[in-house]
Amino acid sequence: MKGTDSLSRLRAKQLSELNNRVRNVERLDREGNEWRVSIPYRNLRAPLHIVIDESFPSTAPRIRLMMRAQHAFLDQFGYVTAPDLLRWTPHSNLGRVVDEIIKTFLRQPPQFM
Repeated sequence: MKGTDSLSRLRAKQLSELNNRVRNVERLDREGNEWRVSIPYRNLRAPLHIVIDESFPSTAPRIRLMMRAQHAFLDQFGYVTAPDLLRWTPHSNLGRVVDEIIKTFLRQPPQFM
Protein backbone atom coordinates (compact mmCIF):
# COMPACT_ATOMS: atom_id res chain seq x y z
CA MET A 1 0.00 0.00 0.00
CA LYS A 2 2.93 2.34 0.70
CA GLY A 3 4.03 2.20 -2.96
CA THR A 4 0.53 3.12 -4.09
CA ASP A 5 0.46 6.11 -1.73
CA SER A 6 3.82 7.26 -3.04
CA LEU A 7 2.63 7.03 -6.67
CA SER A 8 -0.57 8.87 -5.78
CA ARG A 9 1.46 11.70 -4.26
CA LEU A 10 3.75 11.84 -7.31
CA ARG A 11 0.72 11.89 -9.60
CA ALA A 12 -0.86 14.75 -7.66
CA LYS A 13 2.44 16.65 -7.72
CA GLN A 14 2.76 16.14 -11.49
CA LEU A 15 -0.77 17.45 -12.13
CA SER A 16 -0.15 20.40 -9.84
CA GLU A 17 3.01 21.23 -11.83
CA LEU A 18 1.02 21.05 -15.07
CA ASN A 19 -1.59 23.48 -13.72
CA ASN A 20 0.99 25.85 -12.25
CA ARG A 21 3.38 25.96 -15.18
CA VAL A 22 1.18 25.78 -18.28
CA ARG A 23 -1.25 28.55 -19.11
CA ASN A 24 -4.73 27.74 -20.37
CA VAL A 25 -4.60 24.06 -19.38
CA GLU A 26 -8.08 22.55 -19.22
CA ARG A 27 -9.09 19.35 -17.44
CA LEU A 28 -11.43 17.33 -19.65
CA ASP A 29 -12.64 14.66 -17.23
CA ARG A 30 -13.49 14.35 -13.56
CA GLU A 31 -10.65 11.92 -12.79
CA GLY A 32 -7.95 14.19 -14.23
CA ASN A 33 -6.83 11.68 -16.86
CA GLU A 34 -7.37 13.94 -19.88
CA TRP A 35 -6.20 17.50 -20.36
CA ARG A 36 -6.04 20.01 -23.20
CA VAL A 37 -3.78 22.95 -23.90
CA SER A 38 -4.26 25.26 -26.87
CA ILE A 39 -1.14 26.51 -28.63
CA PRO A 40 -1.65 29.86 -30.36
CA TYR A 41 -0.42 29.89 -33.94
CA ARG A 42 -1.21 32.74 -36.32
CA ASN A 43 -5.01 32.91 -36.47
CA LEU A 44 -5.73 29.51 -34.92
CA ARG A 45 -5.27 27.56 -31.72
CA ALA A 46 -3.75 24.10 -32.08
CA PRO A 47 -4.97 21.78 -29.31
CA LEU A 48 -2.57 19.46 -27.49
CA HIS A 49 -4.41 16.54 -25.91
CA ILE A 50 -2.70 15.02 -22.86
CA VAL A 51 -3.74 11.58 -21.60
CA ILE A 52 -2.42 9.99 -18.46
CA ASP A 53 -3.34 6.44 -17.50
CA GLU A 54 -3.45 4.53 -14.22
CA SER A 55 0.28 3.79 -14.32
CA PHE A 56 1.21 7.49 -14.56
CA PRO A 57 3.70 8.79 -13.43
CA SER A 58 5.54 5.49 -13.83
CA THR A 59 4.76 5.71 -17.54
CA ALA A 60 4.89 8.83 -19.69
CA PRO A 61 1.74 10.71 -20.61
CA ARG A 62 0.53 10.42 -24.20
CA ILE A 63 0.50 13.84 -25.81
CA ARG A 64 -1.05 14.40 -29.22
CA LEU A 65 -1.42 17.45 -31.44
CA MET A 66 -5.05 17.28 -32.53
CA MET A 67 -4.48 18.90 -35.93
CA ARG A 68 -2.77 17.22 -38.85
CA ALA A 69 0.76 18.52 -38.99
CA GLN A 70 4.37 17.58 -39.59
CA HIS A 71 7.16 18.32 -37.14
CA ALA A 72 10.33 16.63 -35.91
CA PHE A 73 8.58 16.01 -32.56
CA LEU A 74 5.46 14.42 -34.10
CA ASP A 75 4.94 10.89 -35.35
CA GLN A 76 2.65 10.09 -38.27
CA PHE A 77 -0.41 10.05 -35.98
CA GLY A 78 0.31 13.38 -34.32
CA TYR A 79 1.73 11.97 -31.08
CA VAL A 80 4.52 14.02 -29.56
CA THR A 81 7.87 12.21 -29.45
CA ALA A 82 9.92 14.92 -27.73
CA PRO A 83 13.14 13.73 -26.05
CA ASP A 84 11.82 14.51 -22.55
CA LEU A 85 8.88 12.17 -23.13
CA LEU A 86 11.14 9.42 -24.45
CA ARG A 87 13.34 9.75 -21.31
CA TRP A 88 10.36 9.97 -18.94
CA THR A 89 10.75 8.85 -15.32
CA PRO A 90 8.30 9.14 -12.40
CA HIS A 91 10.33 12.16 -11.25
CA SER A 92 10.11 14.04 -14.55
CA ASN A 93 8.17 17.29 -14.34
CA LEU A 94 4.98 17.15 -16.43
CA GLY A 95 4.52 20.92 -16.34
CA ARG A 96 8.07 21.57 -17.54
CA VAL A 97 7.84 18.91 -20.27
CA VAL A 98 4.57 20.30 -21.67
CA ASP A 99 5.86 23.87 -21.38
CA GLU A 100 9.00 22.92 -23.36
CA ILE A 101 6.90 21.21 -26.05
CA ILE A 102 4.79 24.35 -26.41
CA LYS A 103 7.88 26.58 -26.56
CA THR A 104 9.42 24.34 -29.21
CA PHE A 105 6.24 24.46 -31.31
CA LEU A 106 6.16 28.26 -31.00
CA ARG A 107 9.85 28.59 -32.03
CA GLN A 108 9.62 25.95 -34.76
CA PRO A 109 5.94 25.69 -35.70
CA PRO A 110 4.59 22.44 -37.08
CA GLN A 111 3.65 22.44 -40.76
CA PHE A 112 -0.13 22.27 -40.58
CA MET A 113 -1.89 20.40 -43.37
